[in-house]
Amino acid sequence: MTAQHIVAIPSWYKSARGSGGGYFRDQALALQQAGWRVAMLAPDLYTPRDLRRGEVAAGRGRAVRVEDDGVPTWRRDALVMVPRLPYRNAAIFAWCGVNLFARYVRANGAPDLVQAHGALNAGVAAWAIRRRRGIPYILTEHSTAFAQGRLRWWERDLVRRVIGDARHCLAVSPQLAALLSRQYPGSRWEYLPNPLGEAFLAADAVPTRQSPADPFVFVSVARLSPEKGHARLIDAFADAFGSDPGTRLRLAGEGPIRDILGRLAEFYVGVEATPGPRPCRPQEGEPDARGPGDALICRFALDLRNGAFETCPSQEGAARAILWRLTIARLRAANPQFLAANGFD
Repeated sequence: MTAQHIVAIPSWYKSARGSGGGYFRDQALALQQAGWRVAMLAPDLYTPRDLRRGEVAAGRGRAVRVEDDGVPTWRRDALVMVPRLPYRNAAIFAWCGVNLFARYVRANGAPDLVQAHGALNAGVAAWAIRRRRGIPYILTEHSTAFAQGRLRWWERDLVRRVIGDARHCLAVSPQLAALLSRQYPGSRWEYLPNPLGEAFLAADAVPTRQSPADPFVFVSVARLSPEKGHARLIDAFADAFGSDPGTRLRLAGEGPIRDILGRLAEFYVGVEATPGPRPCRPQEGEPDARGPGDALICRFALDLRNGAFETCPSQEGAARAILWRLTIARLRAANPQFLAANGFD
């Protein structure tokens, strides 16, 4: 029997736009248009450190909040007071998700199917719901952590359990599907890409070429973070089209290394980082006024291409590592005495 009522549980769902979870919402909207009854359950965790940093929005807490952003969205938060231990986040997320699911069922009835976006930790919540209520779930995996080898032993244990009980396993790229099949022998993965959102349907989303003389433009739209491999894309484009003035590469998106990629793009002909203008490349014979230390960005491009920053523990950590190296390089060129006086020579 085809399920008509589905509840989706994303592993993260902040803004429901862009990398905050926009593709979860886009898929839910597509299912609604196909005649399904769809709701989103969004458990979330925060810590005392988040509170101290002012990163917790007003109104968050254990009370259930129901929003409607085209898709009914049930939210509930949990304050994590337990020290960092194996299984901690997964257990608290699942506890929060199970309680949120119970509230939803009391108001709307039980769904035919649960969809978990990401094994960690939405899949753990779906696994717990199935164990408690017998409702089947499907797993849609989005995470790059599998390709980066960042999972800890207890996370791999949880992923095996989630995969083992899932009705179907989906991955958002064929490469990820093949990788997960190898990492978890016996599992079967199918490929279902994330849908393009309504922003891509706008008439002016992709400008058309006004004449055959206009350049051909490749556009990459993604979160600008180290694991996405934009630096390798820039380098590959330079190898293939660097001497062709009629071909360009345009990067669009937001993320922790947006500014760094914008600066890297200055050193490649035909590469544009949007939005926002880039400093002009000096013409032949003109002085280069981009400032001391900028030549090091060429070496950053090679480091990024070789994956030097992709093993950082977080995206913000990778961005800080790049910025730190850039800062030291500029100080070394502009004020070496300062570095020597502070032990950085």
